[in-house]
Amino acid sequence: MGKIDTLPQTLTVQGKAYPIKTGFRSWIAFEGILNRNDLTIEEKQVFALRRVLKSPAPPDPFLFLELFLQAAWFCRCGLPNVPSEDERQVLDLKKDFWAVWADFKTYNGIDLTQQDMHWWQFMALFHSLPQGCQIKRRMEIRGIGSQELSKMKDAKQRREIRRLQRLYALKDSEYEDED
Repeated sequence: MGKIDTLPQTLTVQGKAYPIKTGFRSWIAFEGILNRNDLTIEEKQVFALRRVLKSPAPPDPFLFLELFLQAAWFCRCGLPNVPSEDERQVLDLKKDFWAVWADFKTYNGIDLTQQDMHWWQFMALFHSLPQGCQIKRRMEIRGIGSQELSKMKDAKQRREIRRLQRLYALKDSEYEDED
């Protein structure tokens, strides 16, 4: 990205610019495709890239892969890929949309059903939401591991955290009863 006040509109691979859809809805769908368990890695890459490109992807497999890596970079808002030690998924923007909508409406006065915005703008606003907002509280609850939970002295608090983990679970079997 060149200028500080310009948002990228294309992905560039070997000097060729590929126009992309930059709206947050397209990139929520991109992430959703990558999180699917019923697709192979190759299918995820093809379907996800199709979702955000405005024109067909290059047929050359090396160019395609490079373009997909550029799309992943765009999805991270230009930030480096830093793997987490804990692989637990704490956010699914598609499943959590209404919590995010409520927080954007409450804290930014933005109705996400009525507006579109560039993915990077959306993510900047998302990351600026206060720690106590609904979506960040859900993420915090989902991120509490069984080891951390077992260290809690208050049994009532442990039960409440487990209840909330089941309520906010992203997968059906994610948080089993351990009481």
